[in-house]
Order: sequence, then structure tokens, then C-alpha cells
Amino acid sequence: AGKRVGLNGQATVKKVYTFNNSVYGEVKLTPLELCQKFNLDRSSITKLINGKRNVHKGWRLNNEAFSYPNLQPDFLRSVTL
Repeated sequence: AGKRVGLNGQATVKKVYTFNNSVYGEVKLTPLELCQKFNLDRSSITKLINGKRNVHKGWRLNNEAFSYPNLQPDFLRSVTL
């Protein structure tokens, strides 16, 4: 898999969200990873993130639960909260 490139050749930051499902439980993935892993519609997941939908095929967004893992210093990645 290649790098994702944004404007002016800069690497994009992938935002990781926490999604909940009654069957699969809690998962922490990017929206694209969630769609690929569980065969979901990207447009519907985007609406879920933007608050235009509450649920898509049993998946809900855990509000305020997202992170930028690529921006954390190394010492924070190993800390368990």
C-alpha cells in the first residue's frame, strides 16, 4: 500500500475514530478501514461522522472518540490511559 498524498504532495493525516456495533463491539479505525473491513458504504459512514446519521448497518460513532496516531510523540503511543 502506498502513501496517501494530499495537497502539494503532503502526506495526509488519517483520523482514527471509535465505532461501536452490537455484534463486533468497539473498534478504532479510520472511516476507510471500517468500510473496507466490514463492507460498508463510505458515503453513509461520512454522514455518520458528520452527524447527519445516527446509525449505519448497526454501526454508531462513539462521540468525541478520535485521535491522530501519527501526530503523537513516541512516548505517548505506549501509554495506556
